[in-house]
Amino acid sequence: MFIVLVVLCFVMSQFSSASPSNSNTALTEAIAAHKAGDIDLALRKYLIATKTLSGAPACKVFSNIGALYMSKGGSGYLLASKFFLKASECDPGNPMPLFNLAVVQTSKLDDHAAAYESCLRVLRMDTAH
Repeated sequence: MFIVLVVLCFVMSQFSSASPSNSNTALTEAIAAHKAGDIDLALRKYLIATKTLSGAPACKVFSNIGALYMSKGGSGYLLASKFFLKASECDPGNPMPLFNLAVVQTSKLDDHAAAYESCLRVLRMDTAH
């Protein structure tokens, strides 16, 4: 648990200020690294990009970060759940982050009650996505 806390503190520290041009460059590099399968580089670049993004682009990046942490396994599952939750809060009408959150909660974190609640939130949505 201590390792997860240290990693989470590091991740959250990456949300300090950055210029929009660095953020756009980082987003482009993150997408390329993600497509190439370089998870660690993609994570670093996505985290830099989140410093200046807002709205729908930020929500998508939070979901991508969650997916990358999920693919890392181990302590990455808890971090994935945090970013899927952040994406769902950022775009409350989009069911996909909650669906992904429920998958992590039930299949990786054995938190079936939380997964059930996440699924109920999806079912209550007016899903236009």
